[in-house]
Amino acid sequence: MMMHSRLFFKGAVFLLAAFVPVFAEASAADCRSGTDCLIKGRDIYNALNPGKSDFVADEAVKDAKTVEQFSKARVYFMTACEQNVAAGCTYAGHLYVIGVANMVSYDRALEYYDKGCRLGDGDGCSYMGKMYATGNAVGKDHGRALEYFRKSCEMNSADGCNTLGTYYRDGLFLDKNPVKAKALFEKACTAKKFMGCVNLGDLYGSGLGVEKNYVRAGAFYETGCKNGNGEGCVRLGTYYEQGLLPGGNHKKIRSLYEQACSLRIPEGCLKTGNMIYEGKGQPVSYSGARIFYDKACSLSDGEGCYRLGKIYDRGIGINQSIIMGLLYYSKACSLDYYDACVTMGRRYETDPRLRYQNGTAAFYYSHACELGSGLGCADYGYLMEKGLSRGNRDPEKAKEYYLRAVELHHGSGYGYIGAMYEFGSGVETDYLKAGENYRLACDMKFGPGCTGIGYLTENGLGVGLSESRALEFYDKACMLEDGEGCFRIGRHYYELFSSTGKHENMVDASRYYEKSCDLNHGSGCERMGMLYKTGESGIQSNDRALMYFRRACMLEDGEGCLGLGGLYEEGRGTRADDGKALHYYSLACAKESGAGCAMAGNFYENGRGAEISIEKAGEFYDRSCSLEETSGCLRMAGLHADAQNTAEAEKYLRLACNLDDGEGCYRLGLLYSENERFAEAGRYFERACSLNSEKGCRKTGTMSAEKK
Repeated sequence: MMMHSRLFFKGAVFLLAAFVPVFAEASAADCRSGTDCLIKGRDIYNALNPGKSDFVADEAVKDAKTVEQFSKARVYFMTACEQNVAAGCTYAGHLYVIGVANMVSYDRALEYYDKGCRLGDGDGCSYMGKMYATGNAVGKDHGRALEYFRKSCEMNSADGCNTLGTYYRDGLFLDKNPVKAKALFEKACTAKKFMGCVNLGDLYGSGLGVEKNYVRAGAFYETGCKNGNGEGCVRLGTYYEQGLLPGGNHKKIRSLYEQACSLRIPEGCLKTGNMIYEGKGQPVSYSGARIFYDKACSLSDGEGCYRLGKIYDRGIGINQSIIMGLLYYSKACSLDYYDACVTMGRRYETDPRLRYQNGTAAFYYSHACELGSGLGCADYGYLMEKGLSRGNRDPEKAKEYYLRAVELHHGSGYGYIGAMYEFGSGVETDYLKAGENYRLACDMKFGPGCTGIGYLTENGLGVGLSESRALEFYDKACMLEDGEGCFRIGRHYYELFSSTGKHENMVDASRYYEKSCDLNHGSGCERMGMLYKTGESGIQSNDRALMYFRRACMLEDGEGCLGLGGLYEEGRGTRADDGKALHYYSLACAKESGAGCAMAGNFYENGRGAEISIEKAGEFYDRSCSLEETSGCLRMAGLHADAQNTAEAEKYLRLACNLDDGEGCYRLGLLYSENERFAEAGRYFERACSLNSEKGCRKTGTMSAEKK
């Protein structure tokens, strides 16, 4: 027990050593009266809050020098309060809300605000009201809060009048009354509570209780901004940016946003970042934008965190870091920015590096839906439709979420319903209903809906056959940033180039393929890689081909992984490496590329990039054949023929022939001929000939001559 007592006493001494000098310095300072202490405390407080006209409860103060100064100010305020100087009590309460040296205490703040109010300080009463409104240290009670705000305003507290005005403006727990709100805001503004001026500007900007007048609104915002109210700065900048006030330019607008940011208004930081990112008034600077997005995020702005996440995730102006991207997306989602929740859901649903965690994806989609994201509702419904959300397939429940998306004015709901009818998922296939829903989705500016109706129109499924109309839908989808739409119209121009040889068609094909890739559509990236590999676009570049194939592969495009494997095999744009070639061929196979499976099988059969393994080769060839890649069927037949397994060899040759492979039909004919099944052999040689197999035609001719 003695040891514990000594440790406790030592800790107590340490705490006293930390705080007694500050108290001693304050009490020994030239503080002749309570009022004098208040003045000295305010001087320190205002020096630490330059340009701030209003008290703002920022995060806990931790900087050692600032802690020392705030602690000194708090001693002055507490001394003033002890001598019944009401404002000293209120300021002491503020410092307990700010949390000097992590000493946040709403209970202590409540004590000081209460004493300040009882001693006649209107701001003390106003902050008592805020404590009841937020439920800090007391039970939330808006009735009591209103009593305090009314009392505060009657005591000529500008803060109390302004806050009471917001209650009348918004109809919070009393009848909405814009006229009373205006009078209260005017009283607050006149008394230099500059948020009151900003609120007056909002009334004139919206025409609530007054005639709409953007010029008057701008004047009130300017008054607030010039007197250190950041909300006024950001609103004034927004009016200039939207052209609601004359005389705006990028330099002036950015200056206002930066001023708002310096006053810790997150929207100001966000909008400054957007201007720098978009190159408005200066060259684009992704590193500069990142700085301001980081500031917005640190001020708990969800969109700022989301935009910062995109910069890291996509490697925009910085080394790519998917982990950092996910961290910022996650923070943005926790701050209720629903686009970030949808993004997190998509990553967990589709990214193999996150192991396709559909349960986690469902959590993020569901949260996004709860926050009012129509796309979140639709994506959550899709997981239900496919039975990927920790339960059995439930098309009816999925449809409820799709319709919820529509209620939230997002066309994705109609798009998913259209897909249900097109593919017969939980309903009878009905191309007419699919088309109706896709068209509704397209009308609501949901790009994949335009692509869906374009596909049905291109193929005459449930709607009139029309290539020109299909291209119009694809073009609209592309403008709405649907990568599939861009890809399809790019393919159209490529086919035109192939048939006409006109260079302008290749230019258009490249443009649409590139946009498709930019929109993270893997097939668009793969096509760009192939154009650079072959030089069809007019530029042959193995380096660019490597870049596009790699991106396509990362976007889950099997043909992109196949192309990447080919470059490593051939040593084009990189050092030849059979191990890496086999790795990417195997990835291609896992992503449903039959040719990738066939190439992986070939490497295992011949010991390239790995030890020879006929067993693994067979597995890859079999998978290739099941994906209707005839070279896989032929190689599988060859393995069985080498093993003297004629029945299995015949099976795989027949599979190849049924897939219209002339070599498969020819070799099947040879097999039957060797077994003296000449009639069947003749039929397969004829089939091979019809499939442009010269060997099949020669055999057919030989057999005809022998018959004669």
